[in-house]
Amino acid sequence: MIEVRQVNRSFGAIPAVRDLTFTIPAGEIAVFLGPNGAGKSTTLRMLIGFLPPSSGEIEINGSRVRTNHTQESALLGYMPERIPLYDEMRVRDYLRFVSAMKGIAPGARDGAILSVTKRCGATEVLGRRIANLSRGYRQRVGLSQALLGDPPVLVLDEPTGGLDPEQAVEFRDIIRSLRGKHTVLLSTHLLDEAARLADRILILHEGRLCANDTVDNLAGRAGNASSLSIVARGLTPVDLAAIESIAGVRSVRIDREGEQVFFTVETIESADPGAEIARWIVNRGGELIRLAREAPSLESIYLALTAGRGAGRDEENPPAADAVH
Repeated sequence: MIEVRQVNRSFGAIPAVRDLTFTIPAGEIAVFLGPNGAGKSTTLRMLIGFLPPSSGEIEINGSRVRTNHTQESALLGYMPERIPLYDEMRVRDYLRFVSAMKGIAPGARDGAILSVTKRCGATEVLGRRIANLSRGYRQRVGLSQALLGDPPVLVLDEPTGGLDPEQAVEFRDIIRSLRGKHTVLLSTHLLDEAARLADRILILHEGRLCANDTVDNLAGRAGNASSLSIVARGLTPVDLAAIESIAGVRSVRIDREGEQVFFTVETIESADPGAEIARWIVNRGGELIRLAREAPSLESIYLALTAGRGAGRDEENPPAADAVH
């Protein structure tokens, strides 16, 4: 379980995280969403004990997180976005090194390594040098090191970043297998990934938590924001782009092109531009084949909850005077 209570963090006079409070129950997979500068990275750094809060408390399974404190670090496995792997080492030697750092008894290390690499699909590369691994296997080794010691809580920062579609699907399956065995908090910029993985979604914006709920419950909070699934014939890309000028339309996304065009229109809250879009297609000489309202997508929910807000700060580059090395 992860508990965050009234946490604030500032870099000089610049607030990065403000009055952050949330709980992630044991065994759940929670996903952090938010634009760049929302405070996600700062929050993750505080969770792992790398960065102290300016105020407030963080607890992992009932133990208060303190900066660089060994006892609490045993409760948490961390997979950073840029995994610090040692290219000159073989995978088995690297994981033995991590096992020693985590205090795993010497006689138990090889068994622990075999167990986590089986779970992550990395057993076959144990004898290879890390420098020769593909991006997909480097991610699997990174997750393996996070799982060593069987920590109850895992924090994963952009775990599928840089993977090709097939690798990303396989890696998501591995993450799903952790449900119920570990409490998982991961950050991602991919809304479809969040929808596929999350038991709950936490949306952070401008340092504040603006949502913490299941996807279904968030749909209710988003009001009438939803999307229209449309199939039409006789339209050009210029025509589709012009649909964005219709009142109530937030965006247009082409799903498939050909003789028939399949596209999705994201609508703004409380708007129902379906009839106007249908008239517009027919008046342009197009043929409307299908128009159906879909349940709110995570994209429309996210946009509705963060509508009208700025891009935020650059949390990846906080003021140098307060940087942590």
